[in-house]
Amino acid sequence: MDFVKPAEMAKAMSDSGVARAELSVRDMLVRGMMAGAILGIATSLAITGAVQTGVPFAGAIIFPVGFVMIVCLGLELCTGNFGILGLSFMEGRVGFAPMMRNFGWSFLGNLIGSLLYAVLLVIALTNFWHTGAEANPVARKILDIAQAKTLTYEELGTAGMITCFVKAMLCNWMVCLGVTMSMMSTSTFGKILGA
Repeated sequence: MDFVKPAEMAKAMSDSGVARAELSVRDMLVRGMMAGAILGIATSLAITGAVQTGVPFAGAIIFPVGFVMIVCLGLELCTGNFGILGLSFMEGRVGFAPMMRNFGWSFLGNLIGSLLYAVLLVIALTNFWHTGAEANPVARKILDIAQAKTLTYEELGTAGMITCFVKAMLCNWMVCLGVTMSMMSTSTFGKILGA
């Protein structure tokens, strides 16, 4: 594996942030949409693997493949861009407005791509809304996860909202670390292992 020293890695991250800040709106949207769709695909495949095998760990093995694809393809994942463009901003290489422009457009692209995939997944799992989610074990599991991720926090009121927010921050922090770790190598294998 081609190891990159921390100083070189930070420079590569900062250079990547500058390049991402200069992308056209179209490029940010398209790359963001692809990243959002790939995350949706990875999530649904992970849930399908866990449901079909009865082994939740199977899903844990499947999901990272989607994240690795996003990193290796250089797509715009808003949460990963927080770390990359944040570094470029702190070094004075990217202004506040271009950084926020990237965050906004990449977030919108992520949202559009994930929503488009979600509609297609619902069509596939419900036979174009002809059967209920209860008829499909994967759809049932997705509903169970969604309810567990929302109703639990609702019962706690303000404390639940704060807990939910902090967990989201920690999750996004982990994504930033994954994007960062992928830059610790110049080889494809090293990038995959790092992500």
